[in-house]
Amino acid sequence: MAHVPPLGYVIVLIGYFLASFAGGFIVTKMSRQVSQGITLPVIVGTILTLGMIGNIFMLPGQPIWFIIIGLLMFVPVTLFGHRLAR
Repeated sequence: MAHVPPLGYVIVLIGYFLASFAGGFIVTKMSRQVSQGITLPVIVGTILTLGMIGNIFMLPGQPIWFIIIGLLMFVPVTLFGHRLAR
C-alpha cells in the first residue's frame, strides 16, 4: 500500500463516498414504515466505519490523510444520503 499513488487513494475515497451516500439513501427509502429517524442510517455509517478500521489493520502502510478522511466521512455522508431521501 505504500507504493500506491495519491490518485489511487482519492479514487478509493470517492468509492467510499458513493457507498456511504447510497447506503443512507437506500436504507431510508426501504425503511419508511419501520423507522422515520436517523437510527438506521447511523447503523449503516457505523458498519462502514468498522469496515474502514478493518481495512487499516489488514492493509498497513496507508497514508494518515487517507485514514483520517476515511474514518470521518462515513456517518456524515450516510446522513446526507438520508436527508436527500426524505
